[in-house]
Amino acid sequence: MKNFFDSKRPAIWITATVAAAAVVPAVILLKKSRQPKLLFDQPYFVGEIVYQAPFYSFFCTPETAPLFRLSGDLELHSKGDMGGQKDEAGWVKLGSMREFVLDQDHFDNLFFTGKEREIARIRRRNARAWRLDISQDQKEVFYYLLQQKNGQILLAYGYHADGHKGPESRSSIIRWLFRLSPSTPD
Repeated sequence: MKNFFDSKRPAIWITATVAAAAVVPAVILLKKSRQPKLLFDQPYFVGEIVYQAPFYSFFCTPETAPLFRLSGDLELHSKGDMGGQKDEAGWVKLGSMREFVLDQDHFDNLFFTGKEREIARIRRRNARAWRLDISQDQKEVFYYLLQQKNGQILLAYGYHADGHKGPESRSSIIRWLFRLSPSTPD
């Protein structure tokens, strides 16, 4: 039997090689274009509450959570409050976020749950993270905005219970972790 590659028609093999060489870069480019990027100046609503600290009397639902928006200059805005009053107030600027490296001390250790593996998985799958530390109602609060490698956007809301502002706080807790979904602009 004749060898499969031993052909008197080299044009077939040249055409097949050129076609394969064209397909591989096209697949790579298509795969990269499907990776979503963080969309600035777009409102987000809470699609899911991934975590709620269990020791508070007030619980938030996706319907009562505020809307959030990150502007192009990394300013975080919210609309509404945790009581579900989204329509009574306009967008409120919370402050300017800055990018930081998400690590175990400043993320995993701030949860009080039996889901340590799930929390660690969120951290490991994170592509970029931003944080904002502010004083709100005589409390030191912080927000983490997390962009996952798969394009999902998460927002953590927590407290610095010892009154310190920033990552040096040793008594910080995350009260809520929201999975955000894009909303239609209003």
